[in-house]
Amino acid sequence: MSLPPVYRLFIAGIEDSARVMAIGLAPNRGAGTLVVRAHPALVDLAVVLEPDDVLRTARRAFFACMAALGDAFASHAPPEKPLIFGWPATLLCDGARIGGGRMDTPAGTDDNERPDWLVFSAQITIRHEDTFDAGLYPHSTTLENEGFESLTANPYIESFTRHLMTHIDLMQHKGFRPVAEAYLMRLQRDPRKCERQIDPYGNLVTRFQPNTRGQTTPLLPEAVTPEWFDNETGMPRL
Repeated sequence: MSLPPVYRLFIAGIEDSARVMAIGLAPNRGAGTLVVRAHPALVDLAVVLEPDDVLRTARRAFFACMAALGDAFASHAPPEKPLIFGWPATLLCDGARIGGGRMDTPAGTDDNERPDWLVFSAQITIRHEDTFDAGLYPHSTTLENEGFESLTANPYIESFTRHLMTHIDLMQHKGFRPVAEAYLMRLQRDPRKCERQIDPYGNLVTRFQPNTRGQTTPLLPEAVTPEWFDNETGMPRL
């Protein structure tokens, strides 16, 4: 796997979890730790970040990671297969759920404290078992079903690491706004005429008239316990 030199790669076994392994490594290994699970049917990755902000605002790194995830898979997707986000953590391909991301923080960290680390993890389904009946799960899909050019995890992981560096660099040098805009460009369309923004704490604000308070859709708990993840299987929900 060809990765930028800022990353240190660790491999999780097929029965393990990249997320769980990264959380265990985060306190000692620190930023740039990248864990990849060796699973033939799944892109399963996790990366450790070390923010400078208190947790309340540091959570916005989630959007840099999600934007990188969307860019990475869009660069390999068939042109007629749009990749969009379901708020806040689900990745949809051509309208069907294909996986998503999530963010973990150290237990007990107060919103006004700087967390020692953040772990962003993601799972994307490459293929289902041969016995899988796609007709029973119309809202779920795979890279294989959607005609992606690669059916192995490495190209997507390599692309994600590079796009993540780009979005983190944007946050550091130009602030959060360009990252928020990159995320919002892929956010599932709201059929109502409205303006959408992400506030300083990572919540979605929808305004139907300029200069009004608007409706707030919280980032939490979905970014931590996302709807796309099946706790029983440890994989994206069907």
